[in-house]
Amino acid sequence: MATQGEKLATSRKILADLIRGSNRTVFRSTEFSRVHRERLGQAGFLIEIIKGWLLVADPTKRAGESTLWYANFWNFLSVFLEERFGSAYCLSAESSLALHVGSPTIPTQVTAITERPSGQTVGLPFSTSLFLYQDAKNLPQVREIKNGLQAMALPEAICRLTKTFFAQHPVEAGVALSLVSDPGQLLHFLLLHGQTTMAGYLVGAYRHMGRPDVAQRILESMTAAGHKIIVENPFTKPVASLPARSASPHANRLQALWFHYRLVSLP
Repeated sequence: MATQGEKLATSRKILADLIRGSNRTVFRSTEFSRVHRERLGQAGFLIEIIKGWLLVADPTKRAGESTLWYANFWNFLSVFLEERFGSAYCLSAESSLALHVGSPTIPTQVTAITERPSGQTVGLPFSTSLFLYQDAKNLPQVREIKNGLQAMALPEAICRLTKTFFAQHPVEAGVALSLVSDPGQLLHFLLLHGQTTMAGYLVGAYRHMGRPDVAQRILESMTAAGHKIIVENPFTKPVASLPARSASPHANRLQALWFHYRLVSLP
């Protein structure tokens, strides 16, 4: 009869083969037999994220440690959303933008738009959550894969932001605007949807960031199309003037953060 150690070794080999074959650390509980699932869980090699979903763990780490969850946060969302919706979903503008600008902070809530009925909030570990809502008409036709997730292209995400976002997240908004290589990318969505209010915000934002050339092109193009634009700066605080067409969102983010913290530290 096999010893407990030998039984655990068998279960660990099954886990190792699954990891090697799928290159994942997140699994459905149904991918394991009950015996192996319980054995690996009791030994600390698997922990439950939510009912039906398991995360590979290191049993030498302290139980309840949040580091493991945060390290696998985006990985879990990509596997979970693909399992439920395939490619028929897209992260919201705010959640997409966080990935585009390389924000290292794990958000307390991620929002995803779905094609099929889904309205619900999925509670996740350590007070994080996923909010799902159906809005097939406004699901972006063109999406990009970011961290394994269906995300809006950066220009469309910017054009779908709210005024409040600029005030509450000036670093992320400023970095996002600096990453747009051609204002024509923004104008495509502004003109397509007649977004006069957002156009006014973007003109004001780019002027505030020391980019009058971009601001003027947006204003002239919208005006030429017959739209009346009311310019308003959505930022409520000074924002760093960042290099245009930077290849690295991380470099621009560091510069924006440095500017922000210097501003905060001033008497």
